[in-house]
Amino acid sequence: MELIQLDKYQVVKVDLDIQPPDDWLQEWIETRKNIIFSEGYEVTKVRYTPSKKGIHFWFHLDAEVNYDTLMKLQFLCGDDHARVWFGLQRRGFTKFRGLFNILFNRKWSLEK
Repeated sequence: MELIQLDKYQVVKVDLDIQPPDDWLQEWIETRKNIIFSEGYEVTKVRYTPSKKGIHFWFHLDAEVNYDTLMKLQFLCGDDHARVWFGLQRRGFTKFRGLFNILFNRKWSLEK
């Protein structure tokens, strides 16, 4: 069975490498929603979970976007710059690039 990746995405993923105070966090979330809105999309749902260094966010959009738009939105929203850079390097991997844009709650060592 062949895996087919459609070039449409609906979740902006952001890796925030700090744990800000709660009142800052709520304002940060609202400013990310405003950034996304300024690009022509609305956020329908926000999920987040603590990570080892900070917080992982999933901003669900009201419409599908192509890969380049997704990478741009993640960059504008303050995603980890190394993640954005690697995402841009994967532009040519059209078949599997959607599998690389992941956020984990924890990282596993190779021994496990």
